[in-house]
Amino acid sequence: MIARNPEIVEAYLDKHAYIIEFLETIRPTLTKFFGRSVNVELEVLTYPDESGTEELVGWIQYTGGDIERGLDLLEELEGEIFDKQIEMVGNSFNFNIEFSCNLLHLSKYLTIFLGMITY
Repeated sequence: MIARNPEIVEAYLDKHAYIIEFLETIRPTLTKFFGRSVNVELEVLTYPDESGTEELVGWIQYTGGDIERGLDLLEELEGEIFDKQIEMVGNSFNFNIEFSCNLLHLSKYLTIFLGMITY
């Protein structure tokens, strides 16, 4: 795992060390859905509109190309780990997904999106 804002992530994990155990526990499940070479980038997000609430997000780097499939995999992962996540880390950590795909594949979704906002 890579930290996008290393100093902030490290300080957050110092305060919430139980997240490390959670990540180690669910690693096999993560690789079950996204493969052994899955890359997760950690980032602390601060929500100023919620009085400075912080959350550590694990951005799953999805390179499978099919956006719908990636979202389905994330939903399946969350379904399988939800109870364990709530029990071990509450709302101090969450997974999300980022897509890396070629522009030709992405153009289909941009066309749909642009079509929706023009109405």
